[in-house]
Amino acid sequence: MSDTVRAYGPPGTGKTHAATEWIAYQVSRGCSARDIAFVSFTNAACDEARRRIQQRLDLQDWEVTHCGTIHG
Repeated sequence: MSDTVRAYGPPGTGKTHAATEWIAYQVSRGCSARDIAFVSFTNAACDEARRRIQQRLDLQDWEVTHCGTIHG
């Protein structure tokens, strides 16, 4: 699988929710969560995405490895 999904918009428009659901869908199709990268503009957004992904997929912190900012 080689997909790129981009979401743009102001805070509160559902970007992180949509990304979390997309990641859950990819994992349900057999992709490892460790093979998916989540990139955002701020550390706060990355932290929130990591928390949501872990909760949604019942993963440990070390299983969500590629979550960072565009600055990193």
